[in-house]
Amino acid sequence: MGLTVGYWGIRGLGAPLRMMCHYAGEGFESKDYSSFEEWSTDKEEFKKKNPLINLPYVKDGDEVIVTQSNSCLQYLNARLGLQPKEAKGQVRDSQILMEVFDLRNNLIKIVYPFNGITSTEDDWKKSSASHYEKV
Repeated sequence: MGLTVGYWGIRGLGAPLRMMCHYAGEGFESKDYSSFEEWSTDKEEFKKKNPLINLPYVKDGDEVIVTQSNSCLQYLNARLGLQPKEAKGQVRDSQILMEVFDLRNNLIKIVYPFNGITSTEDDWKKSSASHYEKV
């Protein structure tokens, strides 16, 4: 059994995991869930191996199931041989991963109007200015 990347049937948080596998030339199954019922069935089974199971996940054979976006990225980084060998490089990668995730979360606050932060063009300009300072 090889790698399986599980996520909803959209790009979302599963896309970077799939991209890493493609980049490394690693074959994998993309398990794309289309309903909560379908996910619930697998989730109950996966809880036996990892009680924290959630989407996205990376399943590696029969024994390893990693969940949480950043943990999945870090696991694949090591598993696919993309991780630097020295501690300094590993810490740099980890810091970049966490910063990118923070920027992603901040960007979502800017571009999706459901939170009331960017209901007007002026709101967009104010919110995006602080976002781009970090880039």
